[in-house]
Amino acid sequence: DNNKPINVLTGIDYWLDNLMCNVPELVMCFHVNGIVQKYEMIKTEDIPNLENSTFSTRVVKDIAQNILSFLKSNCTKEGHTYWLFK
Repeated sequence: DNNKPINVLTGIDYWLDNLMCNVPELVMCFHVNGIVQKYEMIKTEDIPNLENSTFSTRVVKDIAQNILSFLKSNCTKEGHTYWLFK
């Protein structure tokens, strides 16, 4: 449904995927019963500002930095497996 916006978690997922893989844009394909109705191209930098999907890229990057710092400090034994729990 091209009138229904994506949710914020989907937006973050798409944005992170594109950012990590250096993909410049996202293509949304809208279909009804398997028949394509419309395509929409969205630049990666515009994903955080989509309707009902707004998020702060700074906050996401800060959280990622905190996780990496934690891993670097606490996961110090080479060849070991670590489980992260919230």
